[in-house]
Amino acid sequence: MSVFPRELYQAPRSWAERAYPNLIYFNEVDRGNHFAAWQEPEVFTTEVRAAFRSLRDRPPHQQPAVVISSTIEVRPSHVDIPDDALEDG
Repeated sequence: MSVFPRELYQAPRSWAERAYPNLIYFNEVDRGNHFAAWQEPEVFTTEVRAAFRSLRDRPPHQQPAVVISSTIEVRPSHVDIPDDALEDG
C-alpha cells in the first residue's frame, strides 16, 4: 500500500495490516495525492514496481492482494476498483 501525503484519507499502517493480513508492501511517500499516477507518475511507477517486486518469484496461488492506494486493490487474477472510485466529482 502506498500512502500519498495529500490523499483525502491516509490509511495508517495499523489499519492496513488489519484490513490486509497478507500485506506485502506499505510505504508513505513524500508527494502526491489521489491523482498521483497523473501528477507524480515517477513516484507512482516506483511504488507500483516496489509493491510487485516481491511477487515475481511466487506462484499465483501464493500471491496476496496488493493495494496501490486506498481505492485500488490489485489481486493476482483481477483488478478491483470500487464503483464510487470512478464517479465524477
